[in-house]
Amino acid sequence: MIAVVPIAWGLWEHGSSLERPHNWVTVLIVVALATDALDGWMARSKGLSTEMGKVLDPVADKLLLLSLFGMALIWGKIPWILMGLMLLRDVLIVLIGLRIKVKTGVTPPARFLGKVTAIMLILTWIVVYYAPTQALLHESAMIATVLFLVLSSIDYGRYAYRTLSKT
Repeated sequence: MIAVVPIAWGLWEHGSSLERPHNWVTVLIVVALATDALDGWMARSKGLSTEMGKVLDPVADKLLLLSLFGMALIWGKIPWILMGLMLLRDVLIVLIGLRIKVKTGVTPPARFLGKVTAIMLILTWIVVYYAPTQALLHESAMIATVLFLVLSSIDYGRYAYRTLSKT
């Protein structure tokens, strides 16, 4: 998953010989996300999930999304506040998740709102690159993404508070 970012960057920056390099970047990201989802589903359905996988998979997903939006920020496609919110939320989730793991011995499960937020981030990334001149769509996607970032942060905070209060 992490290898997707430098490959995507290279395709975007040096893919001038390719027709529409951003299409190749999008295909690469979709394939990476699909294989990641398939890998997770197969591991869970066959009972092959590991503690390390439960920790590393969400971290890799966060790094991928942060890197993609970091590229968008560098290219002037998104406002810095969106990137700042993403970074703050993800760092806090990782740190609080580690605290829960240390205190309870249990790896926190993925939260539904967190998954919805990840999907919203991906949709926003697509809008940013494929409909940059559609101001209403662009702004709506940004607002919805910020809303989901905030809601998923509150949801995770409430979960963490309840979990840590029991110990």
